[in-house]
Amino acid sequence: MQLVLDARFAPHRYGPYRLPTPPLETAVVECSALLDNVQTFLQQVDEVCIAAGIPIAYRTFACRHHWGHEPSESPITFLLVAHIADREPEAVRSLLADVQRLCLTAGAQVGVEVVDPPYYGRKSFAVRATDGNAVQNWDELSSRVLHFLDTTARDHGCFWRTMDLFRRGASQERDNCAVTLVVGTAESDNPFWWDCGLRHLQALANQNIMVEILHVSSWEAISLIDQNAYQDPVCMGASLTEDVSHFAAYPNHPSRLRHENDVNPYRKGMEDKKSDLDEAQRCNRVIGSLIASSGRRTILAHEFPHPSQPSTQQGNALRFLADWALVGTQPGRSAENKIHKLKVHGRDQERGVTTHLTDGLPSKEYEILRSPSKRTLVAFRGRTSSWGFGEVNGVTTVNSILPGDIAETYNLSESDPGYYWAITQRVYEYHGDVCRPGDSGSVVLLDGERGAGRWVGLLFGAALGVGYM
Repeated sequence: MQLVLDARFAPHRYGPYRLPTPPLETAVVECSALLDNVQTFLQQVDEVCIAAGIPIAYRTFACRHHWGHEPSESPITFLLVAHIADREPEAVRSLLADVQRLCLTAGAQVGVEVVDPPYYGRKSFAVRATDGNAVQNWDELSSRVLHFLDTTARDHGCFWRTMDLFRRGASQERDNCAVTLVVGTAESDNPFWWDCGLRHLQALANQNIMVEILHVSSWEAISLIDQNAYQDPVCMGASLTEDVSHFAAYPNHPSRLRHENDVNPYRKGMEDKKSDLDEAQRCNRVIGSLIASSGRRTILAHEFPHPSQPSTQQGNALRFLADWALVGTQPGRSAENKIHKLKVHGRDQERGVTTHLTDGLPSKEYEILRSPSKRTLVAFRGRTSSWGFGEVNGVTTVNSILPGDIAETYNLSESDPGYYWAITQRVYEYHGDVCRPGDSGSVVLLDGERGAGRWVGLLFGAALGVGYM
């Protein structure tokens, strides 16, 4: 029987019908648990690939699964990372069929997948204001795409989670990656996306923008707000400082009364749970410790006194819809925090970026990033990823969780929207995603010209699986 080939991701990825949609986790399976003679089998695979003229970069048995799922829930696959991008589909089909036969002969009842090495780690880079044509095309396209996605959800029951514009590709260089409309959906295996939806989105893009479907199950891509409630784009922003004597909740702290009533009874217990502490160590000095995070902010925005303009005047709260975290700072401690191994303009250059974390600093200002005219760089300190570097995406993410859920919760409107960030990994500084699953940490705004940075009171609880946050 001829192998039924899944060519939806051609020419970079092939496998038997039907492959799971990226992004995927790869959990390696011990070969000896499947085969009696592992070396003989791998040698035979190498010989088949050499005969086909397809160089191998990596091969292993693995469970390929979506983030948040157990590897055991996915079938075992023999994964070949090989150079196939310039090969004809029939040559790849023949290779897969030969490898499948080798697996069966060796007694391994597994699937087979082959992926081109660059595609195995596709990357998301920020769209900048300097990408004038892309931003203009997005301005003209986004409302039509949003209408189509909402119509798709209503008429076909095929729901989407996120709609983003990035530069996406396999290259380490941002400019070599195509401007891409990325649609995230938890129903990425629904045939509608591949039989109709993708084709319709490509027609809307009119070859000006590439289109990619990714698997996004819930909160992986900062799914914080539903844009159906208003027309204007969501702005990106963050509050900058804190207002308590020794503890602070970010990005919007509780009022002092709420703080005393709700936090103090649990303070000692949280301090005793050392396993929950995430110490922020900078310059070999402990400035503060992460005590706990909310998972989601539950206090309404009006209870967080912020100015309505970037000044010291008091006013209504601005709504920054990110998770908060409770952070302890040492009494009276003010320190300069150094960010090391910072690469500047693509060159290896280690330099310190000065930021400030000061105990008892009142919450006085905020910052809104509206499609920045220049690159807005950030450094991110995460619980599991340590220091990473990124840049703010110049185009705002559109998210849809449940219709109107977040917008209704926070009583948002076109005149009174919410604010959040969208960050991709930094060019020249790619060592994986900006943050990783389980991360929470603080963000520093970097000034590339002066080498200084402002510490920003944002801490993320990330369930990331798509290469940005």
